[in-house]
Amino acid sequence: MTKSEFLEALEMKLSGEVSQRVVNQNLSYYSEYIDNAVHQGKSEKEVLEELGSPFLIARTIIEVNGSGSSGEKPFQSYEEKQREENSRDNRSFYKAHWNIRPGAAVAVAVIVLALILVLAFTVLRILLPILLPVILILFVISLFKNRK
Repeated sequence: MTKSEFLEALEMKLSGEVSQRVVNQNLSYYSEYIDNAVHQGKSEKEVLEELGSPFLIARTIIEVNGSGSSGEKPFQSYEEKQREENSRDNRSFYKAHWNIRPGAAVAVAVIVLALILVLAFTVLRILLPILLPVILILFVISLFKNRK
């Protein structure tokens, strides 16, 4: 079976069973899926074997779209579904590895603020003996300039 034969069989089985919009969306999705898999190095035959029968796929699509669900999710292309799955995988990875309790975020913010203040005071402690005489000298010079 070729890609075009697969898509024709899928279209034939879906036509009359679901709306034309659903037919077009699924044809576009599977065409994109096959092209992407071939682009990644698989043969068209391998991809089609992995997908299985277009008639079984069509039956599933018909069952899902015939369930009368009014809260239909907007159609996503194959690329959009891949991005969403990758994003979900990344979120679950970080959630599993960086499990922070709600109060911990506040504690971390307080600790960071305390470290910044300690750093600022340390810098001032080092620079104050140098800056204070310079500021006093500039102040005295400005006083003498105002008298003249």
